[in-house]
Amino acid sequence: MLEHIKAFFAKLPVRNMSKRKVLATVSALVVIVSVVTITAFAAAATYKVTVNEAGKKAYTVSTRADSVEKFVEDNADALSLGKYDYLDTSSFEVGENCTVTVLRAQVIRVIDNGEEHFLNGAGPAAQMLEKHNMALGKFDEINLADNEFVSSDKTLEIKRSFGVTVIADGKSNDVQIASGTVKDAVARAGITLGENDETDPALDTELTNGMEINVLRVEYKERTETVKIPFDTVTKRTPDLYVDQTKVSVEGVDGEKIVTYKDKYVNGDLDSSETVNEKITKQMVTEVILKGRVKRVKNIKLKTHTPISELKVPARVQLDANGVPKNYKRIVDGTATAYYGGGGTASGRKAMPGHIAVNPKQFPYGTELYIVSLDGKFVYGYCIAADTGGFAKANTCTVDLYMNTYEECCAWGYRGVRIYVL
Repeated sequence: MLEHIKAFFAKLPVRNMSKRKVLATVSALVVIVSVVTITAFAAAATYKVTVNEAGKKAYTVSTRADSVEKFVEDNADALSLGKYDYLDTSSFEVGENCTVTVLRAQVIRVIDNGEEHFLNGAGPAAQMLEKHNMALGKFDEINLADNEFVSSDKTLEIKRSFGVTVIADGKSNDVQIASGTVKDAVARAGITLGENDETDPALDTELTNGMEINVLRVEYKERTETVKIPFDTVTKRTPDLYVDQTKVSVEGVDGEKIVTYKDKYVNGDLDSSETVNEKITKQMVTEVILKGRVKRVKNIKLKTHTPISELKVPARVQLDANGVPKNYKRIVDGTATAYYGGGGTASGRKAMPGHIAVNPKQFPYGTELYIVSLDGKFVYGYCIAADTGGFAKANTCTVDLYMNTYEECCAWGYRGVRIYVL
């Protein structure tokens, strides 16, 4: 301040000023100096600081310290701070009555990355650890809040940061992190994930030291295709054909459908496809192939000539020396079962040997037939298609022959027959 006043006087044009002006100027300067002096004195005014310490009576110190460091320096003996003690000056304010708190060092249990230590300290964890050459790294984590001090009542847990690598968009990003999941590492690397993006390992995977994380940019696209539906083929056994014969009864026809796919692209490459919709535009027709179930018998040598049928052979039907018709429309080799029971028939005729059950679509009611067994052991003889039954729909045999007794039916059983259609 004095240097500024001297400079001011040096610049005054005293020679050109009257005595009255000089006195007035000096008087003004005196006032200014007085004000400055009073202000400086006020700035250095005394204020009181209350010192608190657990287990001791608080005491007050009068001070003119212009900083907290100056206050500690001036009161070093009274405060008597040890190496690991801590003075909480968060409420200290220069020039204002305020408080400070002395925290004496305690034994603090510390778990540092799983390793146990017992340290003397008080106050913030970071400062205590620095005093023990165990300073926290930038990304290390502890289990205390920002404004929470260490305490002998609570174990201090430290998680030291480790390195992971996050690879995204062709770039490798090294990240230091102390805990968390893949999601946390990706965020720390400053990488933004799109709605469909994925990571390998998955986002909820716990991090480990040295882990490599790949960010997978995922995009979905839909496409449609017309796809052929190959026709199915089923084979049905029929008594209308020999075992070495087949016949296509229904031609197979391929169908068509429009298929919508959802394609998944990972980092620009097709990874997988999922069918999301199918619409059939042309129905497939199943091909039906009939395969014969009747064994071929070229010639049948009858071992008996006694017919089971009670119907008399018409005179117009001539039998050869072997006992089979000479004149007929066609031959059907098939199979036959037998039944008995009396009553009527589906055509209205009386149930009797000679009136047999057939599939009316194959042998209409009233069709005249002559039947012998393929093994030559039985001659059913002349008969008429008069009845039907469940076998016709189930296609289990060609005809069902009426007999008088249960024993005759058992003797017949299930047998191959040659049917002469007269």
